[in-house]
Parts: sequence; structure tokens; C-alpha cells
Amino acid sequence: MQVQVGGHTDRGGRDHNEDAVDWLQDPAKQWALGLVADGMGGYTGGEVASTLALEVFLYRLQGWLPTALNADNDAVLEHLLQAARAANARIYSEQAAQPQLARMGTTLLCGFAWADHLALLHAGDSRCYRWREQVLARLTRDHTYVEALRASGEISEQQAATHPKKHVLTRALGAPDEFDFSAALHRTQPGDRYVLCSDGVSNALSSADWRRCLAQPAAPAVIARALIAAAKQRGADDNVSAVVLALG
Repeated sequence: MQVQVGGHTDRGGRDHNEDAVDWLQDPAKQWALGLVADGMGGYTGGEVASTLALEVFLYRLQGWLPTALNADNDAVLEHLLQAARAANARIYSEQAAQPQLARMGTTLLCGFAWADHLALLHAGDSRCYRWREQVLARLTRDHTYVEALRASGEISEQQAATHPKKHVLTRALGAPDEFDFSAALHRTQPGDRYVLCSDGVSNALSSADWRRCLAQPAAPAVIARALIAAAKQRGADDNVSAVVLALG
């Protein structure tokens, strides 16, 4: 099964962009890696945190990726976790070294597709969605205060959507408290499309928007741009970013 990947990021409704995206693909299209990071911490801090997280993550993986097809599931997850922990440690060290960046942080979302599996790793509220047989499914759970309330049954889905603390994260790179990254494996099928996106996209799009963008027979980068354009048309008041992995 071959996999293709592409993405895009835009400042959306903000005057600068604190999101960062990146992706890699095996020349033979046997694997692909997509990354989304949504930074926070002010004009400079958020941009530095998201960019630095992806740079460190990819640097830690560069020697292993050429051998990834021979790795078992546990080894794949372990390599992704090691890269994510290295990114978190680097952000901590930069916070200490540069007082003006002391409040910076970022979400991190990684999707790695190979063979018939997708490995997901994340911290924060950037999300992964799967489009399969005309059905959209959300594969990640937000690390937010409101999501914890919703999961425990203290508030409803409708209340969560308008809660004043819905953007308060419980896990993020650079946060002062220790945390575990969420990691999971999913079986893939030919025709699947996976969208990794920042909350600027997920908060703005309607079900009809998702369906219209993902049902089109287009390359991943084209779909990513369509999702971002739809979010902006919906009045997204945040940065908007998406990376799409398409299996064929």
C-alpha cells in the first residue's frame, strides 16, 4: 500500500502564524510522516516553540526512518516517543536559557503511516481525523481541561463547545508539569485519508465542509489547502494548519 502526504499552514485570523507543519515521504511511497505543532507564548514564543519542536523531532528520527519499514509496531512507537521527548526537553532548555521565551509551549501531533498501520502520537489539542468510505472519524482526544470534564460526564458535548476554558491545555510541550504523550496504532485501508490539523481548522469546519473537501479526488496538498480555505471562509479566528496522508 502506497502513501502520499502534503500540507499547508496559514495565519488565518491572526496577524502572525504560531503553527508549524512538516512532512516526509519515502521515495518509494512506502511510508510517510506528518507533523503539526500549534505554538503558544506570544508573538515570538509560540513560533519558536512550534518550529523548534518539529526540527528536533525530525532530527532525532532522521537516522532511523530509512529502516522504519523493518521495525515492529512497538519499535515505531518507541522511536516516535523518544523524538517527542527530545523535543520537549529542548524546549525546556530554551525556556531556561532565554527569559523572553520562558512562557513558550506548543502542541505536537505526529502521524506515521507504513505498511497497513498508522501510528499517532500527540500532546495538546491538535487533532487527527480519518476519512474512510465517506465517514469522518476523530482518532485523537484533546488534552484540555474541558475535554476531561466532558469525558467524565460533568458537561455535555454542547457545553464543551462553548465553555470559557475550552482552550486550556492539560498537556503541551514546555508545560511545567510532567506528562505522558498519547500514542496509538490504527489499522489502515486503501482509500483512507488522514488529516492532522491544528484547532484553528477543527474548531471552524462543519460536517459539510469536511465532506466536501475530503471527498474530492485530489492530492494531499490540494486537500490540505481546501480545508484551510474552508476554515478561513468560516471565519477562523486562529492560525489554520493541516497535513493530509492519503493511502492508495
